[in-house]
Amino acid sequence: MRHSSIFILLIIISFFTSFFFITPNEPKNIDFKIKVINFAANFIYFFSGVGENQLLPFNRFILNRLPKTPATNTFIEGVKSQDLFLPSAKENGIGFASNKVPVRVFLPESIKQKTNVPTLIWIHGGGFALGSAFEKETDKIGKSLCLEMDAIVISIDYGLAPENKFPVAIEECFSVLYYLLSKSKNERIEPLELVDTSRLIVGGDSAGGNLAAVLTLMFRDWKLNHPNNQLEGNIIHQILVYPGMIMDKPTPSGLRFKHAYLIPRFVRRWFKLQYLDIESADLPVSARNRKDNYDDSYISPLLAKQVNDLPSAHFILASHDPITDEAIMYAQKLQSNGVTVTVDTFEETVHGFFSMSFLEDTTKAIKKVAIKARQVIDSI
Repeated sequence: MRHSSIFILLIIISFFTSFFFITPNEPKNIDFKIKVINFAANFIYFFSGVGENQLLPFNRFILNRLPKTPATNTFIEGVKSQDLFLPSAKENGIGFASNKVPVRVFLPESIKQKTNVPTLIWIHGGGFALGSAFEKETDKIGKSLCLEMDAIVISIDYGLAPENKFPVAIEECFSVLYYLLSKSKNERIEPLELVDTSRLIVGGDSAGGNLAAVLTLMFRDWKLNHPNNQLEGNIIHQILVYPGMIMDKPTPSGLRFKHAYLIPRFVRRWFKLQYLDIESADLPVSARNRKDNYDDSYISPLLAKQVNDLPSAHFILASHDPITDEAIMYAQKLQSNGVTVTVDTFEETVHGFFSMSFLEDTTKAIKKVAIKARQVIDSI
């Protein structure tokens, strides 16, 4: 009884200190709800063993009990959703990952009059180790982008680390793309026969932004390396929401915001350890225990040697985010190599804001993403 009382007291103290203690370099007038989310995240991190040098071993007990949103299967407010399982990378003959890939497909009501619908492949964030396509906020993103873009959205529930280390997540994402491009309309599972593979967009937030950028590199390389096995279709645009672009190089924003909301440095280092087969977060990605033949740019896109033949990119960034500088570096690299780039930085906000549906900036960011995507779609 005494121990449980001390435990409850510690939670209450940490709750109140999280509001009265000002995090170094935090945004001015930060929304109270973000502080609540940050406290909840730190609580979950601690009791789930998330973070470098944690006292508790990693477990998904709390994480697996976070609320999920079921698919609707009927049109509600102009969108319906459906859950599917697509073939694994191993089944497709393109990789090692052997699990079928769960996806949630969002369909706009306008598809009733259409047969070739532009499609966004969306990849959720969570440091490669957390999150789900079926969680409440990811589901909201899928619905919002589906409505605003008037497009199909395929949200991928890829295998999470540490149970599924690199390259499982990216192989599963590529497997979804490969399935769409290698199958004729009549061969695809309903309703994926409606997908217009000549107008595909890939996107994601945080770790999902990393995977989206890697997916465009992987698709480009596949076409170069398999001239006799061309896939029918094309990625025309990429949406990169505060994407992680490099895991080795400390940047000014990474150092300035080491105590950042939601992704402080000790959590980012832990994510790297879970995703890669390495013994220390201080080791470069090239030092991982290689069980694959993948280039390091498939982990850190900023290391890509050639980027001049990639699709246009729209970056959504936060001013108070440790990842911002590496994303800007990648945007500049693309732009200097002739790729059309748009960068929208939202001031006085933090990493993760894109999935905080209560914020005004979230609504604005989704609208900006949709407008730019529609411009690209309509130009094809």
